[in-house]
Amino acid sequence: MAAINTVTLIGRVVRDIEVNSTNSGKSVASFALAVDGYGKDADASFIDCVAWNKAAELLAEYAPKGKQIGITGRLQTRIWEKDDIKRKATEVIIDQFQLLSDAKGGSNTAPATERYAEEDTKSANTTTKQAAKATEDVDLDTPIDLSEIPF
Repeated sequence: MAAINTVTLIGRVVRDIEVNSTNSGKSVASFALAVDGYGKDADASFIDCVAWNKAAELLAEYAPKGKQIGITGRLQTRIWEKDDIKRKATEVIIDQFQLLSDAKGGSNTAPATERYAEEDTKSANTTTKQAAKATEDVDLDTPIDLSEIPF
């Protein structure tokens, strides 16, 4: 069964983003994004986010505290043990981001959209072409028997 794990958020960077390096030399940045809630008395939610490689470096450079950004990514849960206590964190692993406005409502100083997924672009292009071909083969006039749908 296929699964969907996609998160899209718009919020403000809680504090200046710092980039660290892993033992293998990859850049990683962990930070919190304040996302406004809904409704009259809604509080903001503080969402933990992680960016890797070039995305981490660009966010650290162009997204200071208070900067509004849009992100798209996937949820990931980490479980570890510290001082004999099990700990758990759920984070958004960023695949795409967009710089929006700063705390004073100013405009961007960097390109508006950056995409840094870890997949090979050739693979993504092949998948897109295959999906386009599959769409061409669909006969929209074929009736659908609802009893054949498995859910």
